Amino acid sequence: MPAHDLVIPQKHANVIWWAAWLSLGAAWHAVYIQQPGSAIVPTCVLCTSLNYWRNPVRTSWRRTVDISVVWGCLCYQNAIAYYMKRQQYQRVYFGCIAVSGACYALGHLLMALNMPRASAYAHAGIHVVANVGNIVLQRGHV
Repeated sequence: MPAHDLVIPQKHANVIWWAAWLSLGAAWHAVYIQQPGSAIVPTCVLCTSLNYWRNPVRTSWRRTVDISVVWGCLCYQNAIAYYMKRQQYQRVYFGCIAVSGACYALGHLLMALNMPRASAYAHAGIHVVANVGNIVLQRGHV
């Protein structure tokens, strides 16, 4: 695959690939607190992210699946959080989502400024903060 077909050079995509493994922690946490259903979202994101970032081709079915799964899971969890009765967890969860969105925007800005390594770390920040949000959401339902 020619390098120009990649969203980001592979050596930088590897940063995101490793960060995607953090979803395993959120899935494990859900099982640990006896909410195995809450492990489904991070497990799905883990699988599609690992599959995409191993070879991040711009126009590929793997990218379409990854983005679709992430958006679907985000909408699902936002709906759960919206109706959550424990507001302190709700606020922290939506704060994590806001920070994740900022990381996403920063990643795009850094790519536009031709800073792919910094962009990869910004995108990795999405995985870090979103998984904190996953755990907060799980704790709010205990």
